[in-house]
Amino acid sequence: MLFRTGKRPYAKAATSLCGGCLEKDDRVVLFFGRRDVSRISSISTSSVSSSLEAEESFPYEYDPTTGLPIFDIDKCSDDELLGGELGFAPRTQELEAVYSMRSQLGDDEKRELTDPRMIIRHWRAEKGDLNRAMQTLREAVQWRKEYELTAIRVCMSQHPDKVTGHKDYEAMMRLENATGKIYVRGTTLEGRALQYMFAMRNNTKSDIDNMRHLAWNIEKSISVTQHATGGRLDKICLMIDCTNFDLSKAPSLHASKMTLDLLQKHFKERMYRIYVLNPPMTFRIFWKIVRPFIDPVTKAKIVFCTGPDSEGTQQLFKDVGPDQAARLEKCAYGTEALRPFDSKEFLELPMHVGFDEQS
Repeated sequence: MLFRTGKRPYAKAATSLCGGCLEKDDRVVLFFGRRDVSRISSISTSSVSSSLEAEESFPYEYDPTTGLPIFDIDKCSDDELLGGELGFAPRTQELEAVYSMRSQLGDDEKRELTDPRMIIRHWRAEKGDLNRAMQTLREAVQWRKEYELTAIRVCMSQHPDKVTGHKDYEAMMRLENATGKIYVRGTTLEGRALQYMFAMRNNTKSDIDNMRHLAWNIEKSISVTQHATGGRLDKICLMIDCTNFDLSKAPSLHASKMTLDLLQKHFKERMYRIYVLNPPMTFRIFWKIVRPFIDPVTKAKIVFCTGPDSEGTQQLFKDVGPDQAARLEKCAYGTEALRPFDSKEFLELPMHVGFDEQS
């Protein structure tokens, strides 16, 4: 049975995922419906696959410990395998690619897939190169194991049977997030999470822990997006604030390359748009240094917002709509007085809920 918190429907007990506590044998099933289409009638629907019916929803059972969907990739429908993101090839060709890649995966590999569309994301990212897509898919699965991403993903959960890693990831997360250098707040009209990243708020020197903190936030952004869009969309939006950017305090080249690798290699087809907010003149030097390491596809998604009337900012306002535009952070030219960020509150929210969501 569904109940409604604010503007979004959730299944009963859904708010316990990754933030509350469930009994050991509990299972939660979330049934997602489409967002109110009247809210997105004014935007282009080119990013939404026409293959999905207006009332299509994907009912998944979610693991109470990890918060990830429980599914059998061999039994997923074609719509579940392709989702609602825009592909670059005809539907029949994409399905053939998914079927082929799926047949090459062993049972253990299939169990490591994060969701039914992990296969098609890698194929699309590699522009239809089947062999390369299989290679990157397996690399991503292996990376998640080596990085202990499941343990990182659930480290803030109070579930008694949560997966634990080789160190106290909860303590790491509380330290890394103390200054609010990365967090999720708000969505676009389509329901894509807005993940804020503040370049000048770094408070630690561990590149590895910085990457773990970033990965946790991306996982959260993905979860927020999937829940807000009825499980249809997979891509998120990054909001990178460069206010008072100082080269002497900027991330090292090594850290910058690690960040790009994480985004481009291990979270393929997860970035919808990247808004660079308030980039000063000094940022141009940093941009020249890191630009060669950014692939052309990622570059095409980057929008520079240099003031409230700039072309990039107007694109941002269009993407989020007038209501959400007012509720953007001040660095993104929002006009409402927002509640100050609270790191403790944010970290303890359910994985699918962003900070300060109306409830």
